[in-house]
Amino acid sequence: MYVTRRQYPDSLFAVCAATFAIFVMKLSGSFGEKPWRDEIISIAVAQTENYMNIIHAVYTGIDATPPTFITIEWLVLAIFGRELSPLILIRAINVALLALTFVNLNKICQFFVDRRTSILGLAIFASINSGRLISLAIEARTYTLYMLAASLGMLCALRFVEKPSKRILIHLSLSLLLLVATHTFGVIYAVIIGGSLTTVTMARLGHSRAVQVAAACAPAGLLFLIWAPIMAHQSQLGSWIVAPDVPVLLSAYWLSPSSIGVFITAGCILFLQNEKGHLRRAVRLAKFSFVTLVVAGVTGATMLIGLFSKIVFPIYVQRYFFPNLLITLIPCLIFATWVLKMRRHKIQWRIVLAATAVLLCCISWTNKVRSTRIQCRALTDNLLPLGRTIITPNLDIWLTMLNDKWIKVLGVVDEDTFHGSSIYRFEQKYLRAFSDTLGIGSIVHRSELILSSENFSILDESSSSWAKDLQSNSKFAVVLRNEEDGCKLWDVTRANQTEAAFDKFGNSFLPDRRP
Repeated sequence: MYVTRRQYPDSLFAVCAATFAIFVMKLSGSFGEKPWRDEIISIAVAQTENYMNIIHAVYTGIDATPPTFITIEWLVLAIFGRELSPLILIRAINVALLALTFVNLNKICQFFVDRRTSILGLAIFASINSGRLISLAIEARTYTLYMLAASLGMLCALRFVEKPSKRILIHLSLSLLLLVATHTFGVIYAVIIGGSLTTVTMARLGHSRAVQVAAACAPAGLLFLIWAPIMAHQSQLGSWIVAPDVPVLLSAYWLSPSSIGVFITAGCILFLQNEKGHLRRAVRLAKFSFVTLVVAGVTGATMLIGLFSKIVFPIYVQRYFFPNLLITLIPCLIFATWVLKMRRHKIQWRIVLAATAVLLCCISWTNKVRSTRIQCRALTDNLLPLGRTIITPNLDIWLTMLNDKWIKVLGVVDEDTFHGSSIYRFEQKYLRAFSDTLGIGSIVHRSELILSSENFSILDESSSSWAKDLQSNSKFAVVLRNEEDGCKLWDVTRANQTEAAFDKFGNSFLPDRRP
């Protein structure tokens, strides 16, 4: 028995509404989460009153992404004033950008399926990726705009495939420019989208049309060439990226157990229901060919960058490949198409729809949103009664305490930044560049600290030898006050202010070389 038209939309709407309602509930519950290091940096840069400080911060590598999103942050904070929480304002912007991304994805899906299938497919997509999408929305950085720009590029390209026109080419050119201006790795997706569209256009419409497409994509490449010298200057700050292993490489495809399950289910549906003929006919269509080329290009580029990072120089970070998440929308649409085909049978339709609703709600509710580990948070929350100057050589701890409006916190830098691991050297240079460029926070050199300071406290990771070095000096009384969450808090008191104290301890450090 066929389900009536009235029953069909109502029950489908209930499933999609329940899935999106859980998504919104989890999103609202995550809004108050503490920012992590990169968010603190982004907000601090955006709060500067002089826009030239932002340009200087980007040029020196304090914020290494192109300044598009941070300019939006700066404008919003300038318009709404400093009374409202900058973190909440920026996260509200990201939620709006994520909503626009879903609007674009809905339009993209409707090139291949009808409206109801598209909505159910997006509900499945939001469910299996709820943790990642919510983490994307509350990340007070450029990545939501990055996803929006990638979806805009795909939408404009598909519109050109279906109905070529110069107006759509202009829109495509602007969307690819936004993609490159949003993130350094956006040029990869701009090249893939532009190259795939050029290939499909040449096969369908000939050489002259393909040249027009290539010309529309050229400004994005030119923008990247303009950005390249700035990237070279940013590299002087050093790098914190480590070489990835195989699980980290695979993580760029955003495969979770639930998404893998949808992939396997979609594959079984295609083959068990004898859909091979439909697939062969679909491949002949230009829009399917375009999507196939894009997926192949994204997969190949991600693996090549991963191998380059493993063998030559590490540049691979998982979040740089956030647009890869859009690939998981394909099996979601296949699964949604199969679910809606079951409406021809009343009993099977109700069972399948009920099972889908329960499964989506459970997956969406149990998916973990990012859990930001603020280093030494348990100790920093209880430091106020000390009334002592807090010293930390750790970049994460220093920025966290600055964000919590600590006044008596000093970052410690070495005079010689050429020893230690690459990550340590990066953090030392970053401490100095952040304070000098933005005029936020205070730093002190080790030699100055040892010469002039009498009483202070050191907050650092338990594995650090910084306090142990002081403890080995008989001229300093070093007492462990507290240890928690992998961090230690030391109270340091100078036992006798003599020059010998510095001479004995100074063997480990070079003299002050600041100009």
